[in-house]
Amino acid sequence: MVYKLHYFEGLGARVEPARILLAYGKIPYEMVEIPFEKWPEVKSKYPNEKIPVLELDGKFVPQSIAIMRYFARKLHLLGKDDWEMAQADAFVYTIEDTITALMPDMLIRKIATDHQRRESRWKPLDVGRFVRSRLLETLRRFSDAVYALPGVKEYVAKRNLKTF
Repeated sequence: MVYKLHYFEGLGARVEPARILLAYGKIPYEMVEIPFEKWPEVKSKYPNEKIPVLELDGKFVPQSIAIMRYFARKLHLLGKDDWEMAQADAFVYTIEDTITALMPDMLIRKIATDHQRRESRWKPLDVGRFVRSRLLETLRRFSDAVYALPGVKEYVAKRNLKTF
């Protein structure tokens, strides 16, 4: 049984939380990297013609949140009662909202890659009202804490920062 995570080559906002969970849980997996220029040729083999996709024994699970929740459940990170489960859901959907808000400006790539490229860390960027909120500082603190976790720290140090 080998997990396979399908996504474009390099760093991707929709797949990165799953990679971090896999690193945190020390869950072995194979990364199936799809060159961006090959996507039109292969997308019809994927559910909904979208990635990321988790593959296990020839079966596919699409959607980044479903993949994150699958591994969070395996790692017992979804909470031990209904209240904690609701808080975990709120956390997951906050990540999704943040990715959606950041995507137009590709700030998510800056947040993720600055942990390895310290020379330009957290310089102010013009991304409208979003940056003027406290969310950017919260994201910085959160990502610093997550990226310092055992397993995650090692993954972040060696991950492929290529962007498509």
